Amino acid sequence: PFSLSTPPRGGPAVAELGNCETTKRRTTEMNNIETSALIDNVLEASTHYDVLKIDPRSEPKCIRPAYLKLSRKLHPDKTQEPRAADAFKRLQNAYSVLSNPEQKQQYDLAVPCHKGKPCWDSLSFSERNAICSAVRSTLHALSLEELVVLPLCKRMNAVLRQDLDERMRQAD
Repeated sequence: PFSLSTPPRGGPAVAELGNCETTKRRTTEMNNIETSALIDNVLEASTHYDVLKIDPRSEPKCIRPAYLKLSRKLHPDKTQEPRAADAFKRLQNAYSVLSNPEQKQQYDLAVPCHKGKPCWDSLSFSERNAICSAVRSTLHALSLEELVVLPLCKRMNAVLRQDLDERMRQAD
């Protein structure tokens, strides 16, 4: 054990070495929880972009750093988590496809980017134009009240209703 004459930045002085061991154990436990959550995210990801945690429209130079960051955390030699090997294989597959320009282009055309919706970049000019025209005509048909005021009023009513319900529960 040792003691400090002045506490660091207003905090209490460390009284004994046992605190360091406790801190190290807590840090290890937190890292294990984070790694487990990361493995869950990789295994449950619906696209290669979700696996690497990058936007489908991101630059090609962003793919490698994202892969390296995740591979350091998920490599089976770095973690004792039993599912790490599967997550690492999935990560490697995502990287191999997205880092190859030809494979990435084929993947982007074949796989929806945003949870079942096609990527804007993969649509033809006429498809994009049709979508823009439909949105434009819908917006022109709506008044300012329908666009702004009514949704705000509905949201305020919902909040007030929740508040009233909460007060009623507390009163009972």
